[in-house]
Amino acid sequence: MANQTANVTILIRNDTAANWTTVNPVLSKGEFGVEIDTKKFKIGDGVTTWSQLVYSGATVQASSTNGHLIIDGTDVAVYTLPALTLADISDAGTAAGKDAGISAGNVPVLGPDGKLNTAVLPALAITDTLTASSEADMLALPAQKGDLCIRTDTNAVYVLSADDPGVLANWLQINVPAGGVISVNSKTGAVTLDSDDISEGINHLYYTDSRFNTAFAGKSSGGLTDGSTILHSTDTLVLDCGNA
Repeated sequence: MANQTANVTILIRNDTAANWTTVNPVLSKGEFGVEIDTKKFKIGDGVTTWSQLVYSGATVQASSTNGHLIIDGTDVAVYTLPALTLADISDAGTAAGKDAGISAGNVPVLGPDGKLNTAVLPALAITDTLTASSEADMLALPAQKGDLCIRTDTNAVYVLSADDPGVLANWLQINVPAGGVISVNSKTGAVTLDSDDISEGINHLYYTDSRFNTAFAGKSSGGLTDGSTILHSTDTLVLDCGNA
């Protein structure tokens, strides 16, 4: 007869812990009994009652305490981290042994504002150039000490000499040295000149076609650099036809 394969579900004898204790049966030899509410189980020997049998194995569950497990319902410490000193950590780095602070040898940390304490920063000179159309606009600028302000209403330049830009006395005007160029040929700003803007001098005159033609007409061909090669009407032309 051929073997037959059947899909079978085996239900192990089970009940609540309270019912097992109340009934207190004797399990057959090798028979399992499971407490469905505690997940514990016992194996019978055919002689001993339930309450006298010891639990087999152990139930293990995760604990909310780090390094602990819940074994058979009891929270048990299974691992405790050893006390370590910095010398026990080979790759901690040199900064790990430093204190936080602003004194020599300390490691500076960011403050609540996300910035370093100014005591650990070297002197910095960062200057912005700002513009303002009036005194009121200048006093309302978000400027810092050392910033420049160009006043478009007066063409004056100011530098902030103290921390508060809202105080007029903190703005010092930068004076432009006297004797600078004020205008070029009566023009100011970005000046572009051509020959129509500048009158001729006595010794230096502008070139014109008329002036060239007049001057050239008074010249002789003999005054040219190659004048000696030119045949004039007053010259004698000799044609030498050579020998026999």
